[in-house]
Amino acid sequence: MNYQLLVRSPPNTSAIETSQALLQAGHTIAQVFFHGDGVYHAQGQIPSEALDVATAWHALAQNHDFPLLVCISSAVKRGIYQDTQKDQANLAPGFEICGLGSFMEITTQVEGFMVL
Repeated sequence: MNYQLLVRSPPNTSAIETSQALLQAGHTIAQVFFHGDGVYHAQGQIPSEALDVATAWHALAQNHDFPLLVCISSAVKRGIYQDTQKDQANLAPGFEICGLGSFMEITTQVEGFMVL
């Protein structure tokens, strides 16, 4: 099955582990969309003792060829910016800021949907 994932939980390893389990079971991921507190998974500048989930997501997405999309309104509300605002850029590599339209566009093309 081809899945679309919606990550709304703050950074933790369970969302990544669930994604890895789907892939290991032979499923594919069409996209991962980060919304609400889930956008913190995409934060690139984090304290060294914090959980670096952004790097794990980036590696997983590269290995399995799916996009990591971050809701623009959730990101801005939580102080996460992409490189167009260089002085405040803190979006991790491999993530892309987009609107809800990008999320909705894929929903008709997948067989499975999961909220993490």
